[in-house]
Amino acid sequence: MFDATTQAVLLESSVTLHDRHTWFGRAEVVEKFAHDLHAHEYPDSVFTVGKLQGGYTRYMRPWHGLSAGIGATASISLVPSELSAQYHGRVIPGFGIFLNLRPSRHAM
Repeated sequence: MFDATTQAVLLESSVTLHDRHTWFGRAEVVEKFAHDLHAHEYPDSVFTVGKLQGGYTRYMRPWHGLSAGIGATASISLVPSELSAQYHGRVIPGFGIFLNLRPSRHAM
């Protein structure tokens, strides 16, 4: 059996300009057990994987105490060479479009 302890590091930040434009990004490096990555041919193995992600959200004018936003995100996931056949390469791109709803800022 293997040790059930793994390591991870995450850096994440965002900046919002004029309450309407939000840019965000994150970088993470994680140790994952083989079974979490569906790599059952490597029992008891731990792999280091990573992800870089960035995105933007544009918030509309507040309406009835809510602000709606539309955004997009792009990412790349990095896997070790042993898993490249399962994941169709070592660098896997990802994209997303989303809607966001949050309470609007209250004036004091």
